[in-house]
Amino acid sequence: KSKSMSEEKRIIKALATTQSDLSIGDPDVQKSYYYTATGCIAQNVYLFAAAHGLAAWFHNCERDRCTEAFKLGPQQKILFSQSVGYSEF
Repeated sequence: KSKSMSEEKRIIKALATTQSDLSIGDPDVQKSYYYTATGCIAQNVYLFAAAHGLAAWFHNCERDRCTEAFKLGPQQKILFSQSVGYSEF
């Protein structure tokens, strides 16, 4: 039975990272590692969702509100969010 978005249980996965990696001096190189790691994590979530008959959506989010909700420290930053749940289709 297909569930509507209002009925489904959704898992919101926020992908956060710690910003300071002292072993990498160049900030642009640091960013490339963060975004690469985020992409790898998101792909694993997609694979898990597909294996369990779920849909996954990788998207932007309200970063300031998420930072407050997750009580992140000053060295942590929300990059993206990922929702997992039942598809409407």
